[in-house]
Amino acid sequence: MPQLRPATKDDAATIVALMDMASHGMAPALWAAITPAGMDPDSFAIARAQRDTGGFSYRNTRILMQGDQPAGMLMSWPLPPAPLPTDALPSLAVPLQQLENLAPRDALYINALAVFPAFRRRGLARFMLDHAGQGPQALITGSDNHEALALYRSAGFTETARRPAIGDHLWHPHFPDWLLLTR
Repeated sequence: MPQLRPATKDDAATIVALMDMASHGMAPALWAAITPAGMDPDSFAIARAQRDTGGFSYRNTRILMQGDQPAGMLMSWPLPPAPLPTDALPSLAVPLQQLENLAPRDALYINALAVFPAFRRRGLARFMLDHAGQGPQALITGSDNHEALALYRSAGFTETARRPAIGDHLWHPHFPDWLLLTR
């Protein structure tokens, strides 16, 4: 039986690997764009996951365990009471923040839901969605993520907005739009 347990700082490398998957490869490009000079982007991402504050933190993450192995993660947090500005963000992140700003302010924002490939097609992503929490929820995914979209729709999510996916020299989206889904 799968279990969701709170993440610890020791899970940071697992969180980073799963965020890469959940973001369609965009997270490493964002980390590279904001990594301080002289620091390795992977080390920077792991350090961010180990923070006690901020959205991208182990404190907002639950690790899905299948037996004694991490199989996936669910990262979520309540949306702030007011939309956040986009002017200081890397261009890649602007459409994501714009969509997040359109979500209901009382929603739980599911920032990342990911399952390692060896554990897919076992109902584990649905298990995590079913245990995400009560009340309104919002998430964002790529418009070509057909398997995930089928899962989200079967779980009661509907598309409420979309924004064009923006690439740069570090990341090129293979899909045209980011989609905001809510339930």
